[in-house]
Amino acid sequence: KQFVDKAVELAGGAGGGLKALERAAALLQADDVPGATQAYADLLALPEFAASASAGLALCALKDDNLAMAQTLIAELHKNHPGDVETKADVRKAIATVNFAADAADAGELRDPGELRTLLEASPRDHQLRYELAQTLLAGGEQGEAIDELLLIVRRDKHWEDGQARTLLLKLFDSLGNDHDLTKTGRRRLANYLLL
Repeated sequence: KQFVDKAVELAGGAGGGLKALERAAALLQADDVPGATQAYADLLALPEFAASASAGLALCALKDDNLAMAQTLIAELHKNHPGDVETKADVRKAIATVNFAADAADAGELRDPGELRTLLEASPRDHQLRYELAQTLLAGGEQGEAIDELLLIVRRDKHWEDGQARTLLLKLFDSLGNDHDLTKTGRRRLANYLLL
C-alpha cells in the first residue's frame, strides 16, 4: 500500500502518470538532462510507464553523450518490456534514435560536408559519396538535408546496396517520429520514388 501511494504521489496524483511523462519529455526537449533524468527515474516506479521511462532515460543518456549507457538501457528495455517495444510509439522512437546514433558512431571519422559536396559536383552519380554526405549531415543534426540526399539516391537507384539509403531513411523517420513534418513529407516522397 505504501509503495502504491508513493508511486501515485511521484506521478502527480491519480491519473498523473501521463502528465509526469509529458513533463519529463518537456524537460528533455528543453535540454534539462538532469531534470529529465530524475523525472524519468521517478516514473520507473509505475509499471505502466516503466517502458516509456526507460526509453526516456536512454534518450537522456544519449543527450549526455553517453552512447554506451543509452545502448545498455535499450537492451534492458528489450529484455524487460518486449511487448512495449512494438506497441508504444515513444519507446520505438527512442530505440530508433539510439540505434541511429550507434550507426553514426560506427561510421567513424566523417569528412567535412563541404569537401563531400565538392567531390559530388565532380561525380554527381557517386551514391557511396552521397550516402557518406547524408551520414555526415545526420551526425551534424541536419536531418532535412540528409533526407534530401538519401531520397536522391533512392530516386536514381532504389536498389543501390540492397536498399541501404531507403533503410537509413526509414530508421531516420522512426527516430523523428510519425508526427514530425520531415517524416511526413519524406515518407510521401519516398513512396513516390519507390512506385516509379
